[in-house]
Amino acid sequence: MNNPAEAVLNRQRIIYEKLHEKYRIHRFDNTDVWAGNMRLEVDGRLLPGSTGKIFCTPGENSDAPEVRIFVELYIRDITDTVQLDDGDIDVRLWTDADRHGIVDLKGMHFPDPGYYVPMRLHRGTNGEPLIGGNNAVFVSAPIEITKTGVFSYTVMFSADGKPADDPAKNWLSVNDMAHNRDGVIVVIPPRISECPSLMEVCVRKYGASVDGEGRFVSGKLDNVTEDMENIPVDIIYLLPVFLPGTGDIITGEDVRKGELGSIYAVKDFYKLDPAICSDPRDVDIKHLVSKNLLTSYDVQDLLDGEQQSRLGRVSNFLNFDSNDEIVDFLGEATAVQLVGRAELRRLTHTAHIHGKAVIFDLVLMQTSRDCDLINTHREWYELDEYGVPKKHRIAWLDYSDVALFRLKYNKALQNYLSSVAPYWIQVCGLDGVRIDASQTVDRAFLKQIKNRINEVKPDAVVLGETLCPMHEAVDVPADMIYSLLVDNHVHIDHAAPYYDLFETYHHTFPRNTVAMAYFENHDSARATEQWHEKFSGVLSENKTAQKLWREPAARLSCEPALLMSSLKSIQCSLINMVSGSVSGVRFSYALENGTDFAERTRTDFENKTLLDFLLRETGVGRKLHGCYVELHKLKHGPVASVIPNGNVYYLRDNRAANNDGRVFALARYDEKLQLLFIANLDPASPRKARFALDFLALDIKTKYVFKVVFDTYNEMGIGNITPPPPLSGRYLSEGLSEIELMPLQSVLLNLCVSA
Repeated sequence: MNNPAEAVLNRQRIIYEKLHEKYRIHRFDNTDVWAGNMRLEVDGRLLPGSTGKIFCTPGENSDAPEVRIFVELYIRDITDTVQLDDGDIDVRLWTDADRHGIVDLKGMHFPDPGYYVPMRLHRGTNGEPLIGGNNAVFVSAPIEITKTGVFSYTVMFSADGKPADDPAKNWLSVNDMAHNRDGVIVVIPPRISECPSLMEVCVRKYGASVDGEGRFVSGKLDNVTEDMENIPVDIIYLLPVFLPGTGDIITGEDVRKGELGSIYAVKDFYKLDPAICSDPRDVDIKHLVSKNLLTSYDVQDLLDGEQQSRLGRVSNFLNFDSNDEIVDFLGEATAVQLVGRAELRRLTHTAHIHGKAVIFDLVLMQTSRDCDLINTHREWYELDEYGVPKKHRIAWLDYSDVALFRLKYNKALQNYLSSVAPYWIQVCGLDGVRIDASQTVDRAFLKQIKNRINEVKPDAVVLGETLCPMHEAVDVPADMIYSLLVDNHVHIDHAAPYYDLFETYHHTFPRNTVAMAYFENHDSARATEQWHEKFSGVLSENKTAQKLWREPAARLSCEPALLMSSLKSIQCSLINMVSGSVSGVRFSYALENGTDFAERTRTDFENKTLLDFLLRETGVGRKLHGCYVELHKLKHGPVASVIPNGNVYYLRDNRAANNDGRVFALARYDEKLQLLFIANLDPASPRKARFALDFLALDIKTKYVFKVVFDTYNEMGIGNITPPPPLSGRYLSEGLSEIELMPLQSVLLNLCVSA
């Protein structure tokens, strides 16, 4: 065909026939027509995969990232034989980027309908179309991201010749033509990129006691507030603080789990648990008003119409003669909710003063069996053949005290639940949520939750629980996900499984994923107790180990197995802190309250067991707590800036003799800093480490020295490491330097040019 115009018309006719006439939607022969490979480019960096994660400082005046979307199209005998030209096919991007949706006057949330962005052939610097194998490549106009949230995108094609704005134009999406998923952009506040540390706190157990008659006296919100200086993390994660239920609304039975009932059996998402609030008769309510810890919104929200007409505004509390008069006027139930809100605000305000954030547990899967929603919205629950809400069962676990929601795609219920977090964030100044069992929730609902939260608090933290196989957590649209490394830390004492695990994380998850890593939580036995049992067995069988541990344990007035367990605890937290990579998954280390002072008793919030905070004051508990305090300081020091923002190199090849694979080591490095982390996983024998550092840009003639940044033996007061003398870059590159670590010792070293 020698006529160029005729060739163009013929090409366009073939494209039209293959797109619009030959196949039905979802019935395309992908050997003939295919579209897909959508990918995200952020500030010139390609992020592969259907879920892209980016960090953004929210606000119109921020340094907003610029996003472009790429897509590929294959049409046999067209894209594999000739180059397409602009005008051969219309392509557009649909997205709701930077839009959270709206909440109407009735409180219903509606997703944003989105908007269209033009796309055109991707061209090189000389204007030539760039192809992907046999595929044409299209790229969108730039999109500026100024908000945190979760946003979607997809691409549409048309070759019917009608104008782009014609309502009758026939658009085909990539999902119509091939097996694709809409792209997702998770926009994360920058505080998450710094890998904030977390501590799980059960208020019920914080400062709890048992009185002389054996009654459990719950810990209070104020106990956490007053102890703020002793919580060595960036984020305090509160287990559920809402009014729990204990009964069954239909049968009248007491169905509580354990002696106290579960805090995950939520009876009312909009009321605080009275047990964690101070008795209002023991509180100076007028003082709370003067400190702005009670608000006019509390009056409107909690008081009935008659009370509001008399009180008017919150300052009128000051007109009452006594505190008892205020409580009598309000009623005990209302008064305790007012006091509870004031105390929760005080907790968050105090945390903010100390540079910490406070998030709370958002329970989505169930309520207690005496929740009023069972009567008012029975259709929100999974029902048995008798119309009774089903119990929540997962595998062998039987949550007999809760009623299971029918959550999936249930828009009314999802709207109700997605309003809970924004409410408490606005009312009490909280900083975000942990989403219970997020991996089981449909992704559109998780998107709604994060967007509603980010609409009211752009830098809020949204942590998604993901206790599931890795591949099921890849697309969870949260700022942070879980990495609960219980089995790895408690049962593994060789380095290879750690290397395999962390490298699998880096290969599985999209860049900029941040995973909260910890080795115990309220569902598991205390790691310290498990290690204590394990190390007691080691000591009973190994006389050399007995002799080795006897003196340092005596120095701390503790049994050897407890000292060993404490060293293992800080070792695992260090591993959790340093094992991430800026080019893969970053890790935020996390603790359960009590981990930091060698507590062996489970949190076990369903029963009357107590955490012994006096362990923090003496002996090995005091030393371990000091370790975690110093670790927190280290994390915010200048040397440690490489930890969230540097690359990682796992040092698998230990050239030291007889190391038995018991030394875990890695390097974290960037253009300014090179940190070397080494941990002896062996509880009974010293081990040596010798690694070739040829991957670092070391000058072969320059002399370098290892400076100790953190040494767990030194922090615990039982010894220290002797780093090698200054060595040349050649010597280090060839792996001729050797370091010996004592059992369970862990060190972080800074490789510096020798002065």
